[in-house]
Amino acid sequence: MNYLWYTAITIIIAFLLFVFLFFRKTKFPRQKLFLYYLLSLVLPLVIPYRWVEKILFDYLAGLSSALFISLVLILIEWALLLFLLTKVNQEATETIEEKFFLFLLLGLGLGLGKALRDTLLVYFHPLFIFYGYSQLANFPSFLYLVQKILESQIEVVSAGLLGLVFLSPRGYTIHHLISYSLISFIPKGLISLSQVLIQFVPSLSFLASVYLISLLPLALIIGFGLLWYLYRRRLYQIIQEDEAPPTEASQEGSIK
Repeated sequence: MNYLWYTAITIIIAFLLFVFLFFRKTKFPRQKLFLYYLLSLVLPLVIPYRWVEKILFDYLAGLSSALFISLVLILIEWALLLFLLTKVNQEATETIEEKFFLFLLLGLGLGLGKALRDTLLVYFHPLFIFYGYSQLANFPSFLYLVQKILESQIEVVSAGLLGLVFLSPRGYTIHHLISYSLISFIPKGLISLSQVLIQFVPSLSFLASVYLISLLPLALIIGFGLLWYLYRRRLYQIIQEDEAPPTEASQEGSIK
């Protein structure tokens, strides 16, 4: 079976389902939704993972090197996602919830883009020159596709946590940017850490057998729970900000 087609079909169905669930009754242009989804989908396809690995592996080796490279790649993805979030933040939306759903859509595109990258590596091995061997996945199967769909939800959580920075109509502060950025690293960091430990620590190789059935679902439960709690808390803060008159200090500390 050619799971490259299955991955492509999953990407299309995921977009249509997301639009149906969250943008069915809004007037936000569907063309822009597709454009932002496509841009986030392309992000993992244009990051030169191989170059980052080669530069760092030339000077580092072992578990510490793998952890550091994983962190660097997360930071690169975070920076590109942050750029897209700032662009989406400039869009006029009817409600705060609609803007938040746009941020989640970017995360979904980023996660499924990584799934597409890994699947392309299986069927077109020469791509390792650009993406590196560490991105090479096992041969696709039904469980592989399920795993990639679940891992894409981790990106949804991370994008949602980072997007909480931009929800306030008054702008955002450096404090919010730093705090929510650090929190958005938690779900991605946990998954990346588990993947590195499985590959580089023989005594923890048993985690590979429970990764799909327990580690990944547990990370998703914790991630979505944290996202929901912080989202409700952020909405409460925004309501309080709207009710309180703006002060000179708050105007100086906010970024429009």
